Amino acid sequence: RDEQWARKVSFNRPYAASQHPRGASGTGAGEFLTAMSIHPTRSLSTAGVEVATVVPGDGFAELGGRRYQIDPRSGSDYDALLAGIGEAPRRIVHLWTLSTAAEDGKDCKDNKDGMQDRGFYSLLSLAQALGKRGLTAAPEAGPVRIEVVTNGLAGIERGDPLLPEKATLVGPVRVISQEYPGLVC
Repeated sequence: RDEQWARKVSFNRPYAASQHPRGASGTGAGEFLTAMSIHPTRSLSTAGVEVATVVPGDGFAELGGRRYQIDPRSGSDYDALLAGIGEAPRRIVHLWTLSTAAEDGKDCKDNKDGMQDRGFYSLLSLAQALGKRGLTAAPEAGPVRIEVVTNGLAGIERGDPLLPEKATLVGPVRVISQEYPGLVC
């Protein structure tokens, strides 16, 4: 049916930290969270959330302090990352396609290819690695949540810049939960 594929793009103002029912981070203290981010995650750590940060690079490396580097194009790096983290992540915040105005202004093939690597292909490889480790089939623990945060995918106000190279994110976001029922994306 067509209704199941319909999406409504909407914008909701975030809670003020004092209004959020579970605290500033929106997670319970101690809940494991993996942030695949090129941006700092200090506020989550100080809120009592255990955070592992993953940055894009040339290959898998443990950087210390629960920081890791992986090559976004390498499926084996995602396998090594999950083994290195040790604990099964229950929530993953994927921020690799959240770009700055300077990055958005680049109109070159390298930026578009990099966005595909850090977006579409990284989500695909992440879901496959989680599936290999059986993390998608643990109903007693609840689903693994992958939250994808980006900008430039849809306009909120007239004149907002749109970045078509991010449009491919929609595919994995819609399909991952169908391919891996224990993942919510």
